[in-house]
Amino acid sequence: MRGFSGMRAAVSGALIALGVVLATAGGGSGTTPAYAEGSDAADSTCEVSAATLTWGFKESWRAYIDGSIANGSWETSDGADYETPNFLWSVVTGSADASGTAGELSFTGSVHFTGHSGVLDMTVANPTVVLSGADSASVLIDISSKQEDGSVVEATQAAFASVDVSQAEVSVDGDTVSITDAPASLTAEGASAFSGYYAEGEELDPVTITYSLDASCSASESATAEAGTSSAAAVSSDASSAPASSESAVSSSGLSAGWTAAIVGVVVVALAAAAAVWLRARKGRVGQ
Repeated sequence: MRGFSGMRAAVSGALIALGVVLATAGGGSGTTPAYAEGSDAADSTCEVSAATLTWGFKESWRAYIDGSIANGSWETSDGADYETPNFLWSVVTGSADASGTAGELSFTGSVHFTGHSGVLDMTVANPTVVLSGADSASVLIDISSKQEDGSVVEATQAAFASVDVSQAEVSVDGDTVSITDAPASLTAEGASAFSGYYAEGEELDPVTITYSLDASCSASESATAEAGTSSAAAVSSDASSAPASSESAVSSSGLSAGWTAAIVGVVVVALAAAAAVWLRARKGRVGQ
């Protein structure tokens, strides 16, 4: 019995030594797994530093105003301009994202249409472009229009035009996003504000908008994106190096090859000592 007790003591000592080595290796490695911590993305929109809205409004309307029937004209002011065949707005405030799918850009400037010796009198002003996804946008305007009876209908930021961004050419060049020739149509609210000149769904001139994001905001978003990419790469690297054997499992837990050799050595020595104790005990019993 003494031999077996000695053997148990030796094995226990080996296990204790093994535990010490494992604890030391785990604590001394100082290695912790790299995981990508999930976090909600910050607001994806940035302040717009510059923008231009290019929109002819409606070609047939301009032709009517400028023709021999209405004998009218139009004037731009407060930041709006006209370059045949489009009106231009470039005084802007607002924010948008870097892909052209979200944002709200408010422009300043008005266009005053007159005709029929003042009987026709309409002003459209301060358009706002609302980007509401990859496929759609809308144009809101302030509008004031004289009716046939002489009364004036006014609306502030009426949802005048529906814009089909999916049919536009969208391009990104550095901090600048361009949405070119997006088809537009008159909304029900727009038809009402237009004093019934055109019906809902009437085709309007295509809309083109180009905007540039604040450079500092773009740089910040770029850095955030790069950090996210690095984290994802770390997770991918950890996953691809998953242990395929018990030896790999030891290594992936943070143990170096040196520590692995030390552990094996301790176990071998401890087992050899246990075997020696058992043999001495056995010889002693035989001698008796």
